[in-house]
Amino acid sequence: MKLGIWKNKKNNELYKVLDGNVMDCTNSANEKRMVLYINFTKELQFVREYEEFLEKFTFISN
Repeated sequence: MKLGIWKNKKNNELYKVLDGNVMDCTNSANEKRMVLYINFTKELQFVREYEEFLEKFTFISN
């Protein structure tokens, strides 16, 4: 996973990936790999399943 700036394919907003190797350790998640990222405009933090993130975002730059 490349750290840096990614663009959401649906809304075209830019996000910064902080960590691409976060583990969801809740009992029902079976240690799924997650991505931790932030939104520049609202300064919120998000997590999303790794595979889903790659489907919905495009890498822009470091």
